[in-house]
Amino acid sequence: MRRRIVFLIICAILLIPPLIPATRAQYVEVRILAEWDSEAEQDDFQTLLLPFFRENNVQPNLIAAVDLEETLRDEIEAGMPPDIVLMSDPGLMRQYAQSGQLVDLGATLGDPGYAAYLKEAVSVNDVQYGRFIRLNAKALGWTNQTLLTSNGFNIPDSWEQADISASQMMVMGRPPWSLGLEGGEMGADIIETILLQRHGPDVLNGLADGSISWSDERVREAWTTFGELLDMGVSGDPDSLSPVDATLSLWSNPPRAYFSAASSNAYAWIARDSDVADGDVGFFVLPAGDQTNRVVVGGDFMVLFNTTPMTLALAEYLAAPETSAAWAELGSAISPYPGAAYPGQVMPAIAELIDTGDPAFDLSDRLPP
Repeated sequence: MRRRIVFLIICAILLIPPLIPATRAQYVEVRILAEWDSEAEQDDFQTLLLPFFRENNVQPNLIAAVDLEETLRDEIEAGMPPDIVLMSDPGLMRQYAQSGQLVDLGATLGDPGYAAYLKEAVSVNDVQYGRFIRLNAKALGWTNQTLLTSNGFNIPDSWEQADISASQMMVMGRPPWSLGLEGGEMGADIIETILLQRHGPDVLNGLADGSISWSDERVREAWTTFGELLDMGVSGDPDSLSPVDATLSLWSNPPRAYFSAASSNAYAWIARDSDVADGDVGFFVLPAGDQTNRVVVGGDFMVLFNTTPMTLALAEYLAAPETSAAWAELGSAISPYPGAAYPGQVMPAIAELIDTGDPAFDLSDRLPP
């Protein structure tokens, strides 16, 4: 998120030359700042917005930032705040909301109608400044299903079983885990998942609002459990691998490991960057506790820095459940609204886990930057 190099893409090329000649004055520029985990996600977003751009004669200026906090600060200091920002950190949103720079989306767009925990994540003093347009499940386990079953293993349903299988895998010469811990985000997601499964969302909420200390014994226990995961056996140097590379390595030739940990966005990476059949992709909730219906959820939401007519029109387009459903159909997003259709077998199962389980919003994303 905040730890990658910044690059700018001015996406005038998104607008294929219009069928009817038009002067530049006929177009309205909209500046959108966003960050992406992969090029596939950015491509999907562009595909999603292209009909709106064409229909409304919009000249999009898409600023693709992989260090959104720094890029947004630079844009504001230069006197050119974006019209719309897609961000994933409510902690960063809170800063700009408290300084009076963001639009009240509850008053502007109305109630979104999705789950209460999502509304709370993007609200400050009961005012909704963010509107979710897609979700993802954090720190899911991923596996090469063919590799796993052909070697006599199954997806572990308990921490003890994961440890037993890991020992057998090491004896057979292939480590159980390929983990991408570069930047620290995935490690934090795994620890939060352990806390959530064992102690419920109140612990994450307490750590977020300061009512629970970071020296709490439950936090120490989660760190210890994370250490146990690393001790099971890890391929290579996890600190130098991204979650994308670590996950794709399960299908390299030869596969580097049996399992990886990544968000639900990993499905798009696997589907687009490797020749893998849908049935060969397995996912599971890390079995760190008895409540495996508990999953840490993150997501992208929009905030507005102005209320110009075109900014509001685009915000309404992005906020519509139909737009989230269209993104879900592309396979790289979970809609915040239940009932969307997804490709394949994996993404529908993950969406059901979020919709019917006991999710909690990502703790580290809620903290101040």
